Amino acid sequence: MPPARAKTAFMFYQSDCLSSLMKDTGKMGDAMQQLSINWKALSDEERQPYLDQEAADRERYNREAAEADAAAYKAQQERMEKNRIPSEGEVLSRGGRGARAQLDAEREIREAKQSARKEELYNALTEEEKERRKAAKAAKRAEKLERQRKKDAEEKAVADRHKKLDKVATKKTADRLKYLLGQSEIFGRLKAGKSRIEEVDEDTKDEKGDEEYQSKHSPSKTKKKGGRPKGRPKKDEPAPEGEGVDDDDEEEETERHTFLTKQPNCIKFGTLKPYQLEGLNWMIHLAEKGLNGILADEMGLGKVSAS
Repeated sequence: MPPARAKTAFMFYQSDCLSSLMKDTGKMGDAMQQLSINWKALSDEERQPYLDQEAADRERYNREAAEADAAAYKAQQERMEKNRIPSEGEVLSRGGRGARAQLDAEREIREAKQSARKEELYNALTEEEKERRKAAKAAKRAEKLERQRKKDAEEKAVADRHKKLDKVATKKTADRLKYLLGQSEIFGRLKAGKSRIEEVDEDTKDEKGDEEYQSKHSPSKTKKKGGRPKGRPKKDEPAPEGEGVDDDDEEEETERHTFLTKQPNCIKFGTLKPYQLEGLNWMIHLAEKGLNGILADEMGLGKVSAS
């Protein structure tokens, strides 16, 4: 560590008088201010003892600084001696430059001796002992190869199972997507690459009327002009001989679905677009079937500002 710095005469005077001034004033700022006034008011004779202490402490500092410089110079010389390039045939310490090469050479000599010792011991064995060693090495190698073969077979089986599960999951996902896209015309068009359905021409809509447009896009069963379904007799008429209600018709009568042709009264403060009404019907159909689904569209299509 570097030596402590030399103190001034005022610092020695402060060490002697500051504690008494603190008792009188009670504050450090006032005590230091009064200490400075008293120091300036001292005569040369009263100040001389503190000047002598300053000179003695500076001498101490110079001596310790010289000792620290000498120690640092000695350490520097030792590092230079340790890191100098060795001369030919010189033996170095383990921490010096070139010690790594010397350690490598010693290791090579030691390994050569060990190899020669092993060869000597092997040559001293009989032919039966040599054959037993060879058989043991061959058995160990075969055991290692068998473990590796079993490991490869297990990894291949796991990979095949994963591939089969991936195919099943892919097929399920494709079937689910196909079913969902088949529930609405708008999603079929989105699959073909169209981001939104074309809006109905306003002039055509005015001519045909809003009700005709809604009935055109509704999945209700085709009706005759009389307002009754195809292939069904009137309510009071008996069915023709040999004809009756089909099984499909019975299933359609028992299974009823909700389909909105106009905006429900619970949705206020705006008017739904045709494609929005179709999306609402799609979600209602999913709810009736007990399926989960997410209805979404691209950004910027007027989800918030639609009116």
